[in-house]
Amino acid sequence: MQPKKYIKKPNFLKKLPLWYSILLGILCFSGCALQYPTEYATFLKSTVVQYRLKRFSDLPNWPGQLTEPTLKVFLKSCQVLHMQPNWRAVCIKAKKLAPNSSALQEFFESEFTPWQLLTPTTHQGLITSYYEPLLKGYHSFNAQAAPYPIYGIPRNIWLISYPKSLHKASILIFRFSANQKMVIVPNKKAPGKNEWILYPQKFWHDNRTVLLSARIIGNELVPYYTRREIHEGQGIADMPVLGWVESWVDLAYLQIQGSGRIQFENGQVVRLNYAAQNGHPFVSLAKWLMQYKKLSVAQVSKAGIKDWLQKHPADFPKLLAVNPNYIFFQETAIPATEGPIGALGVSITEKLSVAIDARYIPLGAPVYIATKHPLTHKPLNRLVFAQDKGSEIKGPLRIDWFWGFGEQAGTEAEKMHQLGNIWLLLPNKVRPFTAEF
Repeated sequence: MQPKKYIKKPNFLKKLPLWYSILLGILCFSGCALQYPTEYATFLKSTVVQYRLKRFSDLPNWPGQLTEPTLKVFLKSCQVLHMQPNWRAVCIKAKKLAPNSSALQEFFESEFTPWQLLTPTTHQGLITSYYEPLLKGYHSFNAQAAPYPIYGIPRNIWLISYPKSLHKASILIFRFSANQKMVIVPNKKAPGKNEWILYPQKFWHDNRTVLLSARIIGNELVPYYTRREIHEGQGIADMPVLGWVESWVDLAYLQIQGSGRIQFENGQVVRLNYAAQNGHPFVSLAKWLMQYKKLSVAQVSKAGIKDWLQKHPADFPKLLAVNPNYIFFQETAIPATEGPIGALGVSITEKLSVAIDARYIPLGAPVYIATKHPLTHKPLNRLVFAQDKGSEIKGPLRIDWFWGFGEQAGTEAEKMHQLGNIWLLLPNKVRPFTAEF
């Protein structure tokens, strides 16, 4: 559907007296920008988010660091966005740009409009960070050195399409399609031959859920195994092992980050990327440890959790039960110079890619962030690009910033827990209402 033009003469201008319209014209000719009323400049998407029309001069330290990598990362977004009518024109123009700061500044200021994201209660959001870790791994099980497996996609997991139109259904019937995928059988309440019944109320889901992770028991599709059940060995005969690692905490952090690299005992380095998950909700281990006063805020880190587990091995089963969510990986042939593949389907870039909640910010879009550096606490204002999503990244004022690869990136990423302001940049003729969420 074609978007409406967002700069449309509002009704209040049509009703003004002629002399007032002339005065407005003189003022605007003199260099004053026409100011629309607040209610015209603010568009509510829902009761939880507002988009406030802004000028680029309102953005702190704009344009910040606009460099050749900025253009390269936006062109990565355009690999997907150019297929959407709202974005095609700006992507075509971006391909012809000179990779220098002045050309980039002129491009964004002439082709885009900034919209500040707010909620009814605040204008500041939470900015955290994630990274791509390097784990020491082994090809074979070793009870001492490598007892924890990294699993690929299970052979017995069924990822079932679950669009919002089905979220209120009490019973669903599925069968295999010609390409061996589970598809819904409409208008049925009981399974026939080679069909399976699914009760949505047995599955965890929220309004972002588009896939259910299931396994087959008899003629029923039931929720896939939890983290604790997998650790206890349920279903593992159907799970390919991609490698073995020394630390359960390292494995948990790999799953939280969603991608990583494994260096095996023979020196081989393998890139792993998110492939699927078991469909259970994500619960933060760090928050649980702080909530039950196991660790303080200052102690919560990968090293701090490892140390706590060494001192409290009897609490390991409790920690296993905290987060039922489990991530499965796949090997990817990504060049070492490129970042992991994000939810947009392109490789993400250190300090220029962010994970967002795609209900409020469209994947691929430019986003301007004003926050503070996690170590120096100096202002950190930068144009970045929404190229990833995350299980815990929920809400309009929530950004998870990709900080890069390796130990140093991890150290800084763990300390990133800052407040910040967020502006969504959309092509001039696109309102937040009509952005392709």
